[in-house]
Amino acid sequence: MDSAMSVNDEQLKTRLTSKAQIAQAVLKLAESGTPFDEWLTALTNSFYVDLDAFSEIMGLPTIDFEHLVPEL
Repeated sequence: MDSAMSVNDEQLKTRLTSKAQIAQAVLKLAESGTPFDEWLTALTNSFYVDLDAFSEIMGLPTIDFEHLVPEL
């Protein structure tokens, strides 16, 4: 993918927001032989990905930012 992607190209990306959609995409990457550490990059090159849902599917911890920022 060209690193000089325009805003219009970004707007054309499909959103992967459900765990089912993300799981299906990850399965296809695994079946195609894409290395595990390249899955997120491969997905975000073509899609907007819900990172919390991706992390849950992958069994990665998520960060609760609300508890990191003190209330003003």
